[in-house]
Amino acid sequence: MGLEKQKKKPELSRRNMLIGGLAAATAGLSYLAEHKENPEERNLETRPKIEGKTISERLSSFTFLNDTSEPRSFAAGPLAETKISDLYAQYLGMDKLGADIGEHIVYSPKHALAMLLVAKIERANANEKILAEQKAMLSAFAEHLYRGYNENGLKTDIVHYQAIIEKAISPVRTALEKSFKSGPATHSLRSQEQIDLVVEAQKYIGGKELIAYSLTELMPSHNGLFNKIFLDFLLRSAGEDFVERIPSMNDSLISFGPYQMTNLPFEEGRFGVKYVDEHLNTKFLPTNVSDLSGVQHHQAAYLFMVGNLMNLTSKLSSQQVHEMSRVIKEEPLVVTLFAALSHHSPAGGRAAMKAYAEACIVYEKALQQKKMLSEHHTAHKRHVPSNTHERSGNMAHHEIPRPNFLHYIQSNALRDYAIKTRANFAAL
Repeated sequence: MGLEKQKKKPELSRRNMLIGGLAAATAGLSYLAEHKENPEERNLETRPKIEGKTISERLSSFTFLNDTSEPRSFAAGPLAETKISDLYAQYLGMDKLGADIGEHIVYSPKHALAMLLVAKIERANANEKILAEQKAMLSAFAEHLYRGYNENGLKTDIVHYQAIIEKAISPVRTALEKSFKSGPATHSLRSQEQIDLVVEAQKYIGGKELIAYSLTELMPSHNGLFNKIFLDFLLRSAGEDFVERIPSMNDSLISFGPYQMTNLPFEEGRFGVKYVDEHLNTKFLPTNVSDLSGVQHHQAAYLFMVGNLMNLTSKLSSQQVHEMSRVIKEEPLVVTLFAALSHHSPAGGRAAMKAYAEACIVYEKALQQKKMLSEHHTAHKRHVPSNTHERSGNMAHHEIPRPNFLHYIQSNALRDYAIKTRANFAAL
């Protein structure tokens, strides 16, 4: 059964279950706003009124709980005759079990966003470890995302989206390369050689690489081609603005957008997003992830990748730096794979790259030994007994396997991110 005939729009049936959590969150948020300068006096249970309104009256301001947006029909394109479920279905406002797709998909992007936000808040409210004030901020931020979305805004496709990303990061790249000319000490690096490695590596971060990274964060499967097609549909039907507001469904943090970024990269000291941005002549980003909008999502992702590259490089030996400078020119995709790992585990990403660099050093030495053996074999083959000649010849022509970056990722979960990112990149 296709979706040409829209089923009854999914009701926010769990709304009543959310009321209690949102009530506490709203009370907490207002109290925090009124007592910013006295955090030690916070008592979230003693603020029954908000700006003269009772909590129940104030709850009506959470409009994402009562979305009434009308569905529209969109040509399914390459998605026709497929079956979707999981996050793919949720992005279209459906239950996670999903449905078969016909020639057209009938849905409301704004309603789909509301459903995603409800699921996000539900997750937070069910977690007893999360403080009421955190739930307050998350609820208010959900409303901010919902109200700011314009369903009638400009639409694009994945080709133009890549061009938008390239244009967004271009001035940041220029500012970064200019700042690096001031020398390594400015960026907490030890040598010009380390600076040169970061400058070279960041050249391989472009629109295609960032989309591959984004697909890894947004999409649930390893099917790179399907992920590409699905993102293209979202861009054409819901627009870039929708993608920039997609909340992360796997945590209870303020995390959203094409790269599902949290505030953690902004809070890091040396080599964090904020640190790198503040060392540029032009400041591109706000101080908090919640204030990201438009092209800043791409700029933040780019600077996050650069910061992780700087952190890695600062911990490499001179020999490892030299080897990585060679490797990334031969295998530039490793930069993007490293970025995908570092999004989830910066330490895990660094450990994998250091182990890979060491393996590449060993590999290069083995190649040199093979070359010397081959030359020696050629020079003396007429003066060596036939049986010895056969043995040395086999050694000279023995194939030495090139190191595979994936083999040096210690965690299976992290390796999975890298495999997924590689599949997404190959589809673009």
